[in-house]
Amino acid sequence: MCLDRLKDINDIASRGTGYKIVRKNMESLYSCNEYIFNREKWNTDLKDININISNNRAYKSGFHIFRGLKDAVEYAYTFNCISSRYYDLWKIEYNDVVAFGLEEFRDSEQYCEVIVAKEIRFIRKINIFEILFAHFCK
Repeated sequence: MCLDRLKDINDIASRGTGYKIVRKNMESLYSCNEYIFNREKWNTDLKDININISNNRAYKSGFHIFRGLKDAVEYAYTFNCISSRYYDLWKIEYNDVVAFGLEEFRDSEQYCEVIVAKEIRFIRKINIFEILFAHFCK
C-alpha cells in the first residue's frame, strides 16, 4: 500500500477514526512495513522512512488507513481480502498523521483516500453485514 498522489495534510485532522485491513493473526498486510499489531493498546510505527513517489515528492512511513468504510471494502474486494479467511477489516482510531493522499486500486484508475499515521488503536472488527452494505449499497 503506497500513496500515488499526496493531498494537503491540513485537509485531515491529526487524529480520528478510519479502517484498516490486517491478517487474522494481526500482522500487517504488506511486508515493506512488517508489524504485528496489539489489539489491546496503541500501536506505534517507530520507523522513520521517506517513501518517494512521482514528481520528486515523498512522505513519511506509517500505518496506512482508509478514510472511509466504502473505500476499505472496495480495496479489499479488489485484492480478494474480504472473501478470504485470512483477513479482517477493523475500525481503528489514529493519531499523529504524517501524510494524506490517494491510492490507486492496481491499474484500475480508481482511487481511495488514505491517511498515513504513526499511531493506531483497534476499536472493533467490522462484521460481514456492514461489509456487504458498504459494497452493494453504493
